[in-house]
Amino acid sequence: MSEQQIILPIRTKKELMDFARASNQLHNDQHRNLVVTLTEDINLGGKEWTPIGNENFPFHGTFDGGGHIIRGLHISQNREGCYGLFGAIDGTVKNLTILGTMTCLADDLYSAVGGIAGVVVDGHIQNCTANLTMESNGKNVGLFAGGIAGRVENGTIQNCHSSVVFQNSGGIFLYLGGVVGSAADSQINSCVFDGTIHILDGADGKFSLGGIVGSIEGQSDVIRCTHNGIADGQWQDTDFPAVGDIIRQVDTEKEHIPQMEQC
Repeated sequence: MSEQQIILPIRTKKELMDFARASNQLHNDQHRNLVVTLTEDINLGGKEWTPIGNENFPFHGTFDGGGHIIRGLHISQNREGCYGLFGAIDGTVKNLTILGTMTCLADDLYSAVGGIAGVVVDGHIQNCTANLTMESNGKNVGLFAGGIAGRVENGTIQNCHSSVVFQNSGGIFLYLGGVVGSAADSQINSCVFDGTIHILDGADGKFSLGGIVGSIEGQSDVIRCTHNGIADGQWQDTDFPAVGDIIRQVDTEKEHIPQMEQC
């Protein structure tokens, strides 16, 4: 017999911040039965945000935005990690709009950033919108960046809309997509990007850039997605400069040929 769901309504900034703090401190499987529901729009006021969950302890439950907006999300990433409203999820986030700014300052080995979640592993993001500015100093050693999610593994991103503006992007390796930076064994379905992606002038490194997904591998599909934004770049001496419309780099070592359909 399945355990009973735990319903947690959130109405205010304080309640959201208290939930984030408690979620990051109390890592247990009971969170799989937790359903968080927003009942009002929330303004975080630009206060530095600590993402909910990380790769060691992802958010397990369901977060239902109820069609509400979280404004004023602000993250200044200064060390390697996973960044977004959520750092990492293996549950479900749905029916939510995020507005704010994210700045990647660290000269780090690896980071994953997304408006909704940095990393999605065995999780789902549905009916979400991100309208943010993401800025990099161009010195990141490695960065997975997407308007909705930075990196997705065995997950789904469905009916999502990204109007994210990516500024001054660069690094030694960079996987950047209007919706998802990198997808492995995942499905990106019915998503739209109408923001802007621009690689920093003179960026030097290995990177893959797509209007919807920067890079896919394994059993991945990109279905009925639309890119109405701008994706371009300027570079020097790159090993594989890649700029694509819907999707750019595909791992051809595996037999599966991903579906790539556009409305």
